[in-house]
Amino acid sequence: MINQEIDQCEVFVLVMHRRWGQEAPDSDYDSYTEEEFHRALARRKEEQKPEIIVYFKRVDPASEADPGDQLKKVLAFRLELEESRMAMYRWVEDCAQFGREVNEHLRRYAKGDYPSIVPEHETTLLPIETRKAVEKERKETQAALEKARQAEDETEKLRLELEKAQLEIAEDAAKFALEGMVERARQKFIKLASEATNLRILYLCYEFFERVGEFALAEDSAKRCLELSGETSRTANTAAAYGNLGLIYRARGELDEAEEMFRKSLDLNKELGRKEGMAIHYENLGSLYQKRAKENLDEKEQFLAKTRAYWQEAIKLYEYIGSPDAKEVRASLDELDQEED
Repeated sequence: MINQEIDQCEVFVLVMHRRWGQEAPDSDYDSYTEEEFHRALARRKEEQKPEIIVYFKRVDPASEADPGDQLKKVLAFRLELEESRMAMYRWVEDCAQFGREVNEHLRRYAKGDYPSIVPEHETTLLPIETRKAVEKERKETQAALEKARQAEDETEKLRLELEKAQLEIAEDAAKFALEGMVERARQKFIKLASEATNLRILYLCYEFFERVGEFALAEDSAKRCLELSGETSRTANTAAAYGNLGLIYRARGELDEAEEMFRKSLDLNKELGRKEGMAIHYENLGSLYQKRAKENLDEKEQFLAKTRAYWQEAIKLYEYIGSPDAKEVRASLDELDQEED
């Protein structure tokens, strides 16, 4: 009955979470779900229909880091979709988001502009500097490991061997991200985020997840950075962790929480004399108050005044250290003034 529907439908929707599907002993495929997908795909190649879209409900990081047999097959399928481009896939968090996505895509299909929907995160990249930093740390760890071996320090040797292995995985993950192989990178970062105790690795995890919009995973990585660096420590690492949390909260629209994190990071950077860090968070606070101005028209002028004040402080500091970011903030300030005029 299902196969008959597949042979007649205009749109084929596959929804997966952590299960691969019921075993199919009378089929060439591992599950009936897989058989149905490939039946639809084969028909599409011959008849140019049905349109195919796959949804994956997000799985908790612990399960992805240590998947069972069913979830392993789902993860492998995601990799196959990304590398082969057989079908577009999307992520959903819950039933409500799934409903919105299906509604949007069916409406687009009915209007004839469905092909304009591109795969998520198709152009996501990490800065190449992040991979170089991890590569440098891996080499430093290798040198320290050689010394531990010569000193016959078994405890230190085991610690460094684990750290070196994790840094090698992080290098691979960054390489995949730079090449646009997001799902391959993601699966490695998921594992690293749950196991690594190296700040460089955890920061790389944060940066990847933040860029692909997986804010819950980015938040977990940033919180682990904060835990390792020490919430009350007066260090650049602690300041960076607070700042990263602020960026996540701002992206999610949690502006009060974002401001608290930005101010904590700003205070630490002031204490440490880190002018670039101070400039960054003056800029962040200015952008935050600009967002508040758009959402609270009654207090718009008050919020925009704070935006200008924070951005002016950022410009002074950027110019002091010779940063090109000064021009970008000044351009934002000029644009704001023109809008008000």
